[in-house]
Amino acid sequence: MLKTLVMAAALLLAGVGIPVSAQQQDPDLARLEKGTILVHSEKDPASGDRVGVGKVIFQAPLETAWAVITDYVSYPKFVSDVRELKVEKKEGNQRWVRMKLKNVWPFPDYNLLLAIDESRESGSIRFQLKEGDFTRYYGSWKLSRLDQSRTMAEYRLFQYVGWWWFPLVPNALTNNSLVSSHLNNFQKRISDVQIENSLAPEKVIKPFWRKSNFKDGKEDKSKTGSQKPAPSPEEQKK
Repeated sequence: MLKTLVMAAALLLAGVGIPVSAQQQDPDLARLEKGTILVHSEKDPASGDRVGVGKVIFQAPLETAWAVITDYVSYPKFVSDVRELKVEKKEGNQRWVRMKLKNVWPFPDYNLLLAIDESRESGSIRFQLKEGDFTRYYGSWKLSRLDQSRTMAEYRLFQYVGWWWFPLVPNALTNNSLVSSHLNNFQKRISDVQIENSLAPEKVIKPFWRKSNFKDGKEDKSKTGSQKPAPSPEEQKK
């Protein structure tokens, strides 16, 4: 009987436009709403890799978040481990990006060439290593609109330098740390862009009509000139 009543209530809520999922809300959503970045590891079904997965709510419209994430050349300004970046090629929804990532001293920085696939319609971005110093490097973004001023973002990253590089440090911990760091970088950058946009002066449309030639009811001779009008033919005869 109780089960029947619960199902009936769910159908009623759905009928009046209240999403049933709101009754079974993700317990992590409250933490995300407060600006918390949640990170965990997930096994990739295709490769078996332990991929770092992070979620965050950006306090900005989806269009703003998308613009910041796809502004690749600005990454060295705010992404903590990106030292240099150059977009080498653009073709449709694909980008080929060459970048240099910081390494621990005294080792040289990493050089990578990534292929990036963008799908603005689905709010997704995928990137993978084409050549470089890592054995494997790939990841993705998935953006979802919560409302007009908030965007849910899921960020996935896996990087593997090689078996010889700090073998005592679990690779999953390294990836989780990078995901957390990157999301923190983007969260701050998007917040800064939001502030910049709010402070930008609005464009003032100037009128196209000509200024009046009169000031305070008197003719402005600086506009009309001080010369007298030419005499008429009758006046010239006189």
